[in-house]
Amino acid sequence: MKETGKESQGSMELNQGTPPSQPLYYQMPPEDEIDLFELFSSLLSQWKLIIAITLSGALISTAVALSIPRVYESSTSVRAPTESQILPINENGYSQFTAKQLFKRFFDQVKSKENLKNYLIQTNPFPRMITNFNEKNLEQSAISFAGGLQVTLLEPEAVKGEVVHIPELFEVSLTSTNEAETVAVLNGYIQYIEERIIKEIKDEGFLDISLRSQSIHRDIQLLRDSAKRSRELLIAKMIENNATKIEELQQQIALLKEKKGKDVDNQIIHLQEAYQLAKSSGITKPTTLDMLAATNITKSAAPQTQINVGKSSDSMLFLLGTLHLSAKIKILQEREDLTPFIPEISKLRFQINTLENDTKLKELINRISDDPFIDELPAKMNELDRLKQINFEFGDAALYQVNQTASVDGVAEKPNRKLMVVLGTLLSGMLALFIALIITASQKRALRIDDGENS
Repeated sequence: MKETGKESQGSMELNQGTPPSQPLYYQMPPEDEIDLFELFSSLLSQWKLIIAITLSGALISTAVALSIPRVYESSTSVRAPTESQILPINENGYSQFTAKQLFKRFFDQVKSKENLKNYLIQTNPFPRMITNFNEKNLEQSAISFAGGLQVTLLEPEAVKGEVVHIPELFEVSLTSTNEAETVAVLNGYIQYIEERIIKEIKDEGFLDISLRSQSIHRDIQLLRDSAKRSRELLIAKMIENNATKIEELQQQIALLKEKKGKDVDNQIIHLQEAYQLAKSSGITKPTTLDMLAATNITKSAAPQTQINVGKSSDSMLFLLGTLHLSAKIKILQEREDLTPFIPEISKLRFQINTLENDTKLKELINRISDDPFIDELPAKMNELDRLKQINFEFGDAALYQVNQTASVDGVAEKPNRKLMVVLGTLLSGMLALFIALIITASQKRALRIDDGENS
């Protein structure tokens, strides 16, 4: 006990001699120094625990790695078709397309997750992929599966900051736990999109043909209505013109008759004058001036009547004699129709008859169809015939070329089981060392406490 007191007193003196600027906790007792040999010896003494924990961790990580389903990524790449591959579409379809246009349309529809969802709902591959699959979850499963769709543009390479609008080569990939079914879905989906687009082209073509045919039929009907209207207007105009000409010709006939009537009246007056002259001259039968002169000389040596005859034929009418003149006067007075004695009237009546029986007018009136006389109609009819010949038989037309088809290779994308086991083993080993260190430290502390109590 005395020695202990002395040690305490000496310690106090030592503490009193320590400069006040140095804290007491900076002084490490010699027994707190780390002995590496002792540390490793302690860890080796815990080798069973370390191995047990490490093996347990390795087994647990292996079990966890094996319990996680393997996820496979299946992919296929396709490139733009050639012009010869889409030739049946342009030859037997309505609209004309380029290979780039169709491949761009194909690319846009392939990358649509909505299209993949609809394809999965139609084909329903989930009973082969999921055990005890419930049909009620079909749509939700399709949405979840379609969420893994990835479309990557391979060619042309996009320049930074620019967007490629016309693809040439792209890759389509899907992930799932059933590689074989995923490959089947992926290959089937590509074909489904191609068939879908071809059907859309056909449906669009049928609709375009229907609309175009209706438009052409409307144009044809308008042309026919216009031609009929023009023909009716022409008929009305010709009828009016012919009526006007006939009226003018009839007026000319009336004027000719009137003139002829006046001429006859004047002729009667001249004949009556000649009759009186012939009667006074005693001429009853046609005679001549020489015969008249001889008769007068015979009856009388000196003529009692002097007759002056001019060169006009009307002044010679009395030579016809009273019998002839009276008969001619009577005929003229009894003549009711002067038409046969007017030559011009027959020509005018011929013209009237021609107008009344206008063959061109009758042909226009009796025409059944105006089609042969519509210049624009043949082109319209030819276009209708061409539209009827479109059959939309695309045969072996293709919208893409397979660059690399999807196939089963058995290589899982995730999880990396080897990496999981290695990491689990390492972590469990580190944990085992940590636990061993804690146990060693606890044991050492307990020994110190026991030593202190014994001393």
